[in-house]
Amino acid sequence: MMHTIRLLQVALEIISHGTVTNKRPNRQELLDIKHGKFSYTENLHKVDSLVSQITEASKTSSLPEEPATAEVMRTLINIRQTLYNNHQTGNKPFTGNQPD
Repeated sequence: MMHTIRLLQVALEIISHGTVTNKRPNRQELLDIKHGKFSYTENLHKVDSLVSQITEASKTSSLPEEPATAEVMRTLINIRQTLYNNHQTGNKPFTGNQPD
């Protein structure tokens, strides 16, 4: 149930703000769900609430109706080519940590 709630929260964030936060601000709550500190009924209420919020947010969302599939594919191909080229040449791939 924890993953369901986490994914719904991410969906709400995407549709409301157009962003994704990987480190969830409510990590402890998600761990509590995972460890059974909430009843199944309580978790279902959270799911229902999130689905309702997503439905409402979708009515005013600035996200396009359809994804930019061609742009996404070009980006994915570029990322893969970079990773494969780095692997073949022995270069370490970018890890997101850059020196100051």
